[in-house]
Amino acid sequence: MSSASADSRRRSRRWLLLAGAAVLLSMVIGLHLGLLPALATPRLLTFGGIAELLIAVLLATILVTLQARDLPDRAHALLTAGLVLWLVSCVSDVLDELVQQPLWVSAFVEDVPRILGMLLASLGLLALIRHSSRMMRELQRLSLREPLTGLGNRRRFNQVVSARQRRGFGLLLMDLDHFKQVNDRFGHAVGDEVLSQVAEVLRSLAPDPDDLFRLGGEEFALIVEPDDDATLDILARRIGRAVAALRPRDDLSITMSLGVGRSRPDEPPLELMQRVDRALYQAKSEGRNRVALAAD
Repeated sequence: MSSASADSRRRSRRWLLLAGAAVLLSMVIGLHLGLLPALATPRLLTFGGIAELLIAVLLATILVTLQARDLPDRAHALLTAGLVLWLVSCVSDVLDELVQQPLWVSAFVEDVPRILGMLLASLGLLALIRHSSRMMRELQRLSLREPLTGLGNRRRFNQVVSARQRRGFGLLLMDLDHFKQVNDRFGHAVGDEVLSQVAEVLRSLAPDPDDLFRLGGEEFALIVEPDDDATLDILARRIGRAVAALRPRDDLSITMSLGVGRSRPDEPPLELMQRVDRALYQAKSEGRNRVALAAD
């Protein structure tokens, strides 16, 4: 079943439910006015009667509006059922200003539906709050992820750098060589596939994939523990060899240049970025497909 068809069926069920609620309310009104004796002095136009009428109109408006909203099915069902029962209670309360209600009607057509309606509406509201909370967390997560590769984006990179600044960190800046030629020759769809495959290679080699980022275009970054230069150099060369071994197509090979460096005591992150970026530029200028260590 297509998404459009499922949405259409869902809307139809909701409007059918609303029609059923209207029939139920009509029956409540008809039974009250048809079977119960009228009051000698109606109280509908008193302050209390007008207030009860306004509450009923408000609940009916919320109920109708709810049917046109795209809410989770569970929350929608609980809210709709709760509002219908609550509305039945309010309508019965309004009719109480026009007819003489027996005590059992007041209890079972006003009080019980009101309590059940409020309970179900509250459960629906809690379900909606939980759903909204999950959606907010997911949106926050997505706002820190680059959509093509699923790696952290520059915003997330800046957050991690700020958190690691005090204890120091190692940084690898990585850039695919001649990537523009891949897009020009094979098209952007192949280029996107290359980026996705490179991201998978980087995930497999990164000490912590959460510290792996795509900063934009064909540029990647990896934050690691501030080990000695030799350890960082070994990691960088492993990454370079793994990327060079990729074959996205039989007639396509790719390579990567890397700049590597460690933060110095009290060094601002921007200075480390600049040093490692200069090392990356050096690797590019020396022929690409190589690793360059940032100078102290």
